[in-house]
Formats: sequence, C-alpha cells, structure tokens
Amino acid sequence: MKILNWKTKEIIYENHDINEIKELVNEAVNNSVDLRNADLRCADLGGADLGGAVLTGADLRCADLCGSDLGCADLSDADLHDADLRNADLSDTDLRCADLGGADLRDADLRGADLGSADLRNAEGVNITIDLSIAELQNIIKMRRDKKEIN
Repeated sequence: MKILNWKTKEIIYENHDINEIKELVNEAVNNSVDLRNADLRCADLGGADLGGAVLTGADLRCADLCGSDLGCADLSDADLHDADLRNADLSDTDLRCADLGGADLRDADLRGADLGSADLRNAEGVNITIDLSIAELQNIIKMRRDKKEIN
C-alpha cells in the first residue's frame, strides 16, 4: 500500500506489508514522514494517532477522522471538506487556510487551534469560545446602535 502526493502523483510513503490505510498513515507519522499534499480522500482514519503529523495541503475530503488524535498537527491549507471530525482532538492544531466546509466537528476539541482564514462554511457543531484574556484589542471601532422611534 502507498500514499501518493495528490499534486505530483509521486509516492510519499509505501509499505507492501500493510493493507489498511489507517495502519500505513500511523506508521508514516510514527516515522516522522512529511505527509504534505498526501492524497487521503475518503480514507478511514477513525481513531488514528496523528498527533504532530505534517499534513500541510493534504487532501482529506470526506475522510473519517472520528475520534482521531490530531493534536499539534499541521493541517494548514488541508482540504477537510465534508470530513468526519467528531470527537477528534484538534487541540493546538494549525488549521490556517484549511477547508473545513461541511465538516462534522461535533464534540471536537479545538482548544488552542489556529483557525486563521479557515473556511468553516456549513461545518457542523462549531461552537467557538473566544478567550480575550490575552488579546490585544487595538483600533476597535465603537459601534452605535441606532434607535428608531416607532410612530
């Protein structure tokens, strides 16, 4: 079995003794393989240990990542459109510019995740709490709500 780069079609990682994609990806991550631009569309990676993985630009559309550990992973620019991320650990994960449109994020742990410029349109289960305790709040525009009299 092998993992391909979706842009170049080159082999990123290969092991002929493994028949399941989850086992192959886990092995690649454990061996610190850079899975940048990996083609993992529709992959069954539910419960996989991918903490700290480099998956920049990876194609994970429709992938099953339910209950997976993706803590501290680099998923910047990754395509996670319609991915199942229920109960996934995404804490401290780099999700900048990631496409999470239509993804199921119910009960996912997003504490400390960087969602800068991420596309969350139609994502399910997104409950974001904003911690302003250390935020710099410069140049805030004060907005005044216009009051209209009803005649």
